[in-house]
Amino acid sequence: MVSLRSSLSQRVNVPKGSDRKFRYTLNSPRLLEGVLDNEASIGCSLFMFPISRHRLIPAFAFVVLAVLAACPTFAQTQSEVRQAFVDIRDDHVRNNCCRATYWLYINREKLRNQILEELYRTNDAQARDALLSVLLLWDTYNPDERFARLLLQRLHTGDPKLFVGLPKDAPEDAKAKFNSKGDPVWVFIDAHYAFFEPLLKAEIANADSSMFELWSIAWLMKKRGALAENSELFTENVLRRAGSNLKDDSEGYNASQAARLFLLFPKKSLPVLAELSQSTDIQQRSLARALTDAISKGSKDAFGFICSKCTLSYVLFGEPVPEPDWLADLVARNVETNRETYP
Repeated sequence: MVSLRSSLSQRVNVPKGSDRKFRYTLNSPRLLEGVLDNEASIGCSLFMFPISRHRLIPAFAFVVLAVLAACPTFAQTQSEVRQAFVDIRDDHVRNNCCRATYWLYINREKLRNQILEELYRTNDAQARDALLSVLLLWDTYNPDERFARLLLQRLHTGDPKLFVGLPKDAPEDAKAKFNSKGDPVWVFIDAHYAFFEPLLKAEIANADSSMFELWSIAWLMKKRGALAENSELFTENVLRRAGSNLKDDSEGYNASQAARLFLLFPKKSLPVLAELSQSTDIQQRSLARALTDAISKGSKDAFGFICSKCTLSYVLFGEPVPEPDWLADLVARNVETNRETYP
């Protein structure tokens, strides 16, 4: 087992994420968090008893010595585990969550049960995300329903923040593996799609589902060739709920996610977009009108306006959607003129 102390002494670089606010790439991973309470234990109860040295009987002394001889680093190991669970908490100490999460990740095989216990026990958001990340990035971890429901519940409040950072001297194959992944949550869900599919279908109608979650489910179904057979789940009410995210608000990238969702359902989206085209919110009205022209007419001007406000090429994993050559000039023209309305 790698020493936590030596792992924590290594500097971990965590570059800034891209695409959307509060998101990450695996070049700038941010793990889900989970915490161990200070009383947790995995420690042997023999070490908890205040025994006077004058009252030890030989047989009991022999047992203690035998245990210590068999596992001489047991107490230290448990101390390291407890420290790691403390360090992944939100304590405003720079980089300690990344380092501790990476240490838990490289020791995940031995600590599997303790990680799960702490994940379900913690009430610290950062610690929960850190522990989730360890499990999401673990190729051979098979989720059960309890884990799946916890993960989907976490998605209601936005994509989990991953705080995994690789030390500079981490093995090259580990760096390559981490850097090759897309969004770890959805890479994981895709790898276990048959298990998650009924839960994902139920999430579509769930009013607590976030805009990012709605688009992600539709995108993943499209990627797997299952969107057409599930299109009836994306009702007009679901699309209206998505349409509310076109408004000018303080939430990052939700308008982009809504626009991408409407483009996945071109014909079904038109009646809802017609309603939104009468909105008193300038951004919502303009984006709805531009999406209508983009879908019904293939208007380049409409796409130029939309892409000056939204990101349409983002994907959860795999190759990004290629943009046509003519789009960049139209986007630049909209940005330079600070265009706020369409048409």
